[in-house]
Amino acid sequence: MRSDKDEHHENEEEAAALNDEAVPLFGSVPISVLILFSVFAGIELLLLGGEYGLWGGPLAVGWRSELIQLFGFSDVLFDRMIVSGEFNFEWFYRLFTYPFVAGDFRQVIVGLVLIIGAGKYMAERVLFRTLVIYVLVCVVIGAVAFGVLIDEEQLLSGSYSIGFGLLGYYVYRQYVKARRGDITYFEAFRIPAFIVTLDFTFSFLFGAPWFGVARVAALLAGFAMSLAISWRGTFSWSTLQHRLGRR
Repeated sequence: MRSDKDEHHENEEEAAALNDEAVPLFGSVPISVLILFSVFAGIELLLLGGEYGLWGGPLAVGWRSELIQLFGFSDVLFDRMIVSGEFNFEWFYRLFTYPFVAGDFRQVIVGLVLIIGAGKYMAERVLFRTLVIYVLVCVVIGAVAFGVLIDEEQLLSGSYSIGFGLLGYYVYRQYVKARRGDITYFEAFRIPAFIVTLDFTFSFLFGAPWFGVARVAALLAGFAMSLAISWRGTFSWSTLQHRLGRR
């Protein structure tokens, strides 16, 4: 016999499914996503202008590499802190700053497309504070996974972790719809599988396959956190308990 609590959560899932039907993946973009897009696009335009000699003088050519050295996530510093057991601010702030500087223009384009598409999808379904916490956790998880699993001196950079983290929410919602029988599992995972496959292909072609670890980790973190997001757009402990307990 179903309890009132189970019925309540089923009603939440129904409301979430209806909400998915009401809001398409692409369309008008919420202001929070536009702000995030503007920050990344603005930084890249500044760096591109410097590289093409539009401003900054001769030194502007090296702005990108200097910023990556300053804000990119360092596996070397991460390992050093773990071994020493001492907190190091120079390592810590890089957990949050590495997405803001991309290694090349291709990273920027792919990252911005994901942020606009998946970010819009999520921003229209959750509260702003939920979105902020979600993005920060995905970024940190992506960096930590890179630091733990990869032994590489090249600095992690680029907004991919944000884009893939946001994609994790989309993947979860599509999974829910497939579980309900509204769509097939192939339809649910077709777009994410294509994006991940394309990302790994380009990563291998451009000689940086290890960066994919951070992106996949961010996607999985986003998927996991989505279990705790209720139809009201907030993190909910009761929602998480219900979904984990459902057979």
